[in-house]
Amino acid sequence: MSSRLLEIAGLAAAYGGVRALDGLDLHVDEGEFVVLLGPNGSGKTTTMKTVSGLLKPVSGQMRFGGRDLAGVPGWKRPSLGLCQVPEGRQIFPDHTVMENLHLGSFPVRRNRAEAERRRTEVLDIFPRLAERAEQLAGTLSGGEAQMLAIARALMAGPRLLMLDEPSLGLAPLKVAELFGYLKRLHEERGLAVLLVEQQAGTALKLADRGYVLERGRVAVEGTGAELRNDPRVQAAYLGRLRQNAS
Repeated sequence: MSSRLLEIAGLAAAYGGVRALDGLDLHVDEGEFVVLLGPNGSGKTTTMKTVSGLLKPVSGQMRFGGRDLAGVPGWKRPSLGLCQVPEGRQIFPDHTVMENLHLGSFPVRRNRAEAERRRTEVLDIFPRLAERAEQLAGTLSGGEAQMLAIARALMAGPRLLMLDEPSLGLAPLKVAELFGYLKRLHEERGLAVLLVEQQAGTALKLADRGYVLERGRVAVEGTGAELRNDPRVQAAYLGRLRQNAS
C-alpha cells in the first residue's frame, strides 16, 4: 500500500487581497504520477509556488513525508526531496551546462562523491547534455534547455519532482521526447511526479491520478483514465483530447 508523500489540506493562498487558492485538498503518494489540470487562473501554478515555499499560504496545512512544511523555508525544501522545475525553465543562461548542474547539487554540496554520482546518473538519462557539457545554457535549443532544467532538479535528489508547464514552447516532437523522459523517470526510478500541463491528453496517459482545479479548489478528481473519459472534463478542458490521442 502506497504511503502519502505530499498532503495538502484546506490550503488557501493569495496575491495581495485576491484569493488564488481557496480550501485546496490534494495528495501525492510515494512513487505516484499526478497531473493538475484547469483553466488559466485556476490555481495550478500557485499550488506549485506554495508547496515549494515561494508563496506563503494564508491558511491550511502542507505535509511532506509526514513533516509539516510550515516552518521550513523554501530554500531548505529541496534538501527534503521536494524539487520544482518552474515554468519557463529558468536555467542560468550565462553558465555552462555543467555549472547549471553543479548549482542543482546544492543540497549535497559538502559531499563531492555524491554530487559526482548524481551528475553521472543524470547525464546517463540525458546524454545530449553530456555532449553540451561546456556549452553556455543560453545557447541550447528549447528542448535541450528543458532537459537541463529537469536534470538540474534531479541533482538535488528529489522524492517528488514538480513540473510547471514543461512542454510550453516546444515543438510536438520535443514534447513527445520530454514525456518519454518523464515516463522513464517515473517507471524506472519510481520518482513521484506532480505535473501542471496544458497537453492534457498526453499527460493523462501517464498519470496515475489527476485533479481539475477551478477557482482555487478541486472541481474533479480521479484516475488518469477516469478523467480522460469524463464528459465534463472533456467538454471543459480536453477539447484537443482526440487530436492528442490520434
